[in-house]
Amino acid sequence: MNTLPIAADYEILHVQGRFRLRCLDQDSCQSKGHKCANTTLHCYPSTTGSRRLLKTCFEKAVKLFKMLNSIKQVLKGMDRALPDCRLPFALSSTGHKSNQVACIARAKKEYGCFMVPNPYFANLYDWENREAQATLENTRWVDKENNVFYRGACRNDYDKYGSLQRFNLMSLKSNVLDVGWTRNTGTAKCIRALTNEPELQQHHLNSIKVRVKEDEFSKHKFLLNMPGSTRGSYSRHLQKLWGKGSIVLIWENDAQEWYYEHLEEGKTHITVNESSLVSTVQRVLQLPSSEQEKLILGAKEVFERLLSKEAIAMRWFEAFQHFCSEEGNHTFEDGYC
Repeated sequence: MNTLPIAADYEILHVQGRFRLRCLDQDSCQSKGHKCANTTLHCYPSTTGSRRLLKTCFEKAVKLFKMLNSIKQVLKGMDRALPDCRLPFALSSTGHKSNQVACIARAKKEYGCFMVPNPYFANLYDWENREAQATLENTRWVDKENNVFYRGACRNDYDKYGSLQRFNLMSLKSNVLDVGWTRNTGTAKCIRALTNEPELQQHHLNSIKVRVKEDEFSKHKFLLNMPGSTRGSYSRHLQKLWGKGSIVLIWENDAQEWYYEHLEEGKTHITVNESSLVSTVQRVLQLPSSEQEKLILGAKEVFERLLSKEAIAMRWFEAFQHFCSEEGNHTFEDGYC
């Protein structure tokens, strides 16, 4: 069996309709913040075939396991089945240079890991049902507020790059911005670490706001996506914005997800930065309603075409095909959950 690249935290094995999951480096997983959960998974060691319980499992591993099983069910309804093989998977949202690892995002353009949809948010049936209901409850465009909405965390050290970009956003002042830091115990400390100017510190401290439920997002005409909470690369926040009936703004950055190649600037979204955000929003608010509608429909198409349960399942199907090309890739070993 081929040696796995060092970047892979987990190895997923799919054989005869069942998934096995193994953490390749528990010290590495724990150092990245993936703490053990009080959850048990059924393990089937290849040596005996008997069932035993593993009491120490990682939270993300549990979510991944649930998502994989829902993917299998969706593919079954599409008359497709996952091939038998092993898939090296990196938990980190920053990705990796190697194309021999699956990842949920690439933080840098030169990275080559095979990108798959984020598996940590729900199973696909729950995702479809929840978002379909949320779409029905969207605020009408004419009733939306003429501003940009965003809430984000300030995390010192662990998330320096992502927090710095959000800091630049929160430093802007305009009546077309409804942006703020989410309130938590480390927010004030993080703000003071990013600036030592008293006046700017106070401005940011005044920008700390309570968390807002997702169903409140659609009350705003513009929804902004910022680089994510893990080293400033990826945020699954974006996948929840496309179906809100609003115009999607993406903060300029190098991060990539699996469906970004299908996005079209000025049609599905608008890219902004600290220099262009306010003027872009003011310009779009002055456009004829027919032009605004194109941006709304472009975002909606992303939601319906690229983030449906079928589209997500098919991308995982493609990933398994990609890693199943090597002979001998689908053999059993002990230690899989």
